[in-house]
Amino acid sequence: MMVLWVMAILIGLSLTLSYMARSESRVSLGSKEYVAAGFLAEGGINRAIVELWYRRTKPPEDEARWQIDGNFRSVEIADGAALVRVMPETAKVDLNLSNDIILKGLVNALGIDTDTQDVIVDSIRDWMDSDDLHRLHGAESDYYMSLKHPYKAKNAPFDTIDELLMVRGITPEIFYGAGDKKGLRDFVTVYNRTDNSKINVNAAQKEVLMALPNLTEDIANVVIEHRKTTPFKNIAEFQALLPETYEAIKAYVNVPSENAEIFFSIDSVGRLVNNASSVGIKAVVEISGNDCKYLYYKMPETFKFQEKEDNKSIDNVTTK
Repeated sequence: MMVLWVMAILIGLSLTLSYMARSESRVSLGSKEYVAAGFLAEGGINRAIVELWYRRTKPPEDEARWQIDGNFRSVEIADGAALVRVMPETAKVDLNLSNDIILKGLVNALGIDTDTQDVIVDSIRDWMDSDDLHRLHGAESDYYMSLKHPYKAKNAPFDTIDELLMVRGITPEIFYGAGDKKGLRDFVTVYNRTDNSKINVNAAQKEVLMALPNLTEDIANVVIEHRKTTPFKNIAEFQALLPETYEAIKAYVNVPSENAEIFFSIDSVGRLVNNASSVGIKAVVEISGNDCKYLYYKMPETFKFQEKEDNKSIDNVTTK
């Protein structure tokens, strides 16, 4: 009987040790794949920076130049790939410089209900201004100090777009997006430092174009389809395309020269061949002359993207 008990205990110990060893092996493998995917994402960031420098030295007719259109492209690297997209910051709405008309137009384009739109726009303004006076639908320090985890209103311009998560009315779902809805973070910046924060109509996404006065979804689609084949060379060509709409939006739009663009957001997702692991990185860089400076870097980050493989479209895949 004693022998049977000893054997049962030994069998139990061996099974436990075997399970622990297998679990640790899986954890180690997962960590290795995660690190590898992170390096792939880093490679995608570096490749994008090289391509941005390349664009500055080559003519627009060069077909090898990357199109800076905000779409993900695949970059093959070693045993995996990086999905990379680049967007000039002038194609976004600047939180610090844009007026209420553009901010309200953007949140409306994202399908946010009217009451929440008013709260978001007024609260953004209250977060930035230097006083403690409330806008009609806004919030100052007295509101934020009444929360479960209290803090004060910044009363200064935004340093990063992530600060929006602290502003009244902006939930994680509104900021990051949920389901088929895109998030506010994809369309705002603090680095559009052009004259009056004008929007680059050659690169702005549909939602940003729809933030402009009197510019409907149909008109935005016309602009996007036109620039796919014939990017605007100057603002006069854009005006010729939209003669009836241009007067209302001329103060908010621009067609900057390519070498005038120095701030770019780069999103990169590293993925192994077997898709066992993927890691995302979001960065904002300043490219001036022969220098490249990181202004923002976040890892891991999540993205929604569309990729085409074997003529099949995979929409809204979230990777992390």
